[in-house]
Amino acid sequence: MISKVPLSKKISTYFTKIKAKVYTTEELHVMIADFAKAVRTPLDAEPSEYLDWLIVQRIITAITFIDKNEKIINRYVRAGYKPSTYELALTLKPRCYLSHLSAAYIHGFVKTKPEILYVTSEGSEKLDLPMVTDPDAIASAFKGKARRSGSVYTIGNDKCILLGGKFTRQLGVIKKDEVTVTDPERTLLDAVVRPFYAGGAQTVLDIYRTAKGQISVPTLIEYLNEINFAYPYHQAIGFYLEKAGYRGKALTRLDMNYDKTKFYLDYEMNSPEFDKKWQVYFPRDLK
Repeated sequence: MISKVPLSKKISTYFTKIKAKVYTTEELHVMIADFAKAVRTPLDAEPSEYLDWLIVQRIITAITFIDKNEKIINRYVRAGYKPSTYELALTLKPRCYLSHLSAAYIHGFVKTKPEILYVTSEGSEKLDLPMVTDPDAIASAFKGKARRSGSVYTIGNDKCILLGGKFTRQLGVIKKDEVTVTDPERTLLDAVVRPFYAGGAQTVLDIYRTAKGQISVPTLIEYLNEINFAYPYHQAIGFYLEKAGYRGKALTRLDMNYDKTKFYLDYEMNSPEFDKKWQVYFPRDLK
């Protein structure tokens, strides 16, 4: 039972002025406990009870969304503040960021807002393994189904997929329009690595065409070298860049300075065509 004085009166005033952002349950519990210490007034109830009381008093608004197993996830905002779906999605995991098709949309590389929101949370640092160059091993991997994330959430009317990303120390991750998102070059790189989260090979090619003149190819290649992927994605990047009309020394170096082996632009392609220069199989209907 929350007493009306002395802490509840003070805390209600404080929480009407907190920063306009999305908070987790844990964050608000800590804030409530810290506030009590700051004003030297002991808590006479659990932080969770104070949070419930703040909601009843309409000082804090609760927002709920659910995962694929219908588990309810709660987030909170100061009353009157209406967060975007992007803001809510970015609280799914600490330090996560918008990526793939969502990032492409934010940068203006696709015109239509994606039906699915993609958010990446990086895993822990692991030892890099040597690049796979055996054609049979590559063929076996790419002729089968790609592994896809099962972390699916419903936020209001929107669907969000939380992706587990390779540890990169958030390479190429920036703030744009108050949201955390991959920069243009990192977005183009991620789209090649996981085309099924970027609308498929045709959409990836369209993204590369639209981004022409707005990205730095040397920076894109720098990111590629920094991350140390398990597969020769430099061939797919070179193929997309050339097909999208890019020219220049960076593209030439990508062609001349890297070894090539037979590679695939996407998974589960039926009767693909083969590009001899980049040694890449690509969808027959790619335009």
